[in-house]
Amino acid sequence: MRIPRPPDEDAPVVSGAIDTGVVLDNSGSMDDDDYHPTRWLAAVAATERFLQQKATHSPADRVAVIGYGSHARIYIPLISVSDAHKILYASVPRSSELGATNIASGLLAGAKQISKADRTAQPRRPLWSRISDWLYDEAAVETPETERQRKLLVLSDGHNNQKKPVPIAQRLKADGIEIDTVGIARSPEDVDEALLKRIASLDANGNPRYRFIADTKALVEEFKRLAGHIRAI
Repeated sequence: MRIPRPPDEDAPVVSGAIDTGVVLDNSGSMDDDDYHPTRWLAAVAATERFLQQKATHSPADRVAVIGYGSHARIYIPLISVSDAHKILYASVPRSSELGATNIASGLLAGAKQISKADRTAQPRRPLWSRISDWLYDEAAVETPETERQRKLLVLSDGHNNQKKPVPIAQRLKADGIEIDTVGIARSPEDVDEALLKRIASLDANGNPRYRFIADTKALVEEFKRLAGHIRAI
């Protein structure tokens, strides 16, 4: 007969952990140098700060990193934030590579990553740990996937010019996925802010969770903020 496992006061709290898809515009204009050193590398630096913040304060969270242009590419599949932080720069290109701007492809690829029901992205635990779970009540130590929040963080530097992303975003939000959007460019007029606001979820005051960020330093700070906002209680 299995017995209840005694509580581990040092174990991390994983209830309400978050799976995030970081969805980055990687169209040709992301090589512009108005953000130092380029828009693309500024976005990568901001993602690095996002992962660092989460690895420090929310180690049970997982993340996937996706680039999109005319199509989407998975740079990092859904894995722990700590593992993603270690391999980020080895996994992403040094410049833009994906052509046009198809936000819909990024949304779909990001949603597919964070909606995976299996645990294949999780490291296999040592044999002694799995035997221990068999001896005790393993339900007390598992974290049901239904307890995980799902979020997308979408960055764009221009105007969508392919498949319409709003109906897709609406379906994803109806399915429980929360979406934050960020615009970067020489000025807000260079970004389709109306579109990004329609893609974004609403905050507690009913405002779209969208922000225009004007430079690299502010972008890094915004991603740091987004790494910790709206945590589960």
